[in-house]
Amino acid sequence: DNHLLTVYTPGPANHQNGLKKPAIDGGIYLIKDGEPIDEPAQMRLIKNDPRYNEQFPRAVVSYQRVYGVKEPVAIQPLLLCDQLLVDMGLLDHIILRPGDGLDVFYQKAEDPVD
Repeated sequence: DNHLLTVYTPGPANHQNGLKKPAIDGGIYLIKDGEPIDEPAQMRLIKNDPRYNEQFPRAVVSYQRVYGVKEPVAIQPLLLCDQLLVDMGLLDHIILRPGDGLDVFYQKAEDPVD
């Protein structure tokens, strides 16, 4: 929908180098279609409780609604990705030490592997 969740406060938005009145009190608002606005009255109030300083709003929607697919594509294991970088010439080589599991250590061409 391209709406934008944001935080707004008509008062202070930080501690102002100590405790000064009024207390910090932000609320969560929605800006329709994410369009620029000229004044706070153009925002739609979602939640502003004087007992809390609401902040960091997050949309609670499905992955599919945001990205158009049910779930993200599975990422290849690290070792296979690194081998692909070697094959493409973007990485000189991979060094795996015994017992390191999937930890991968890179070594530049100036430090050749014996």
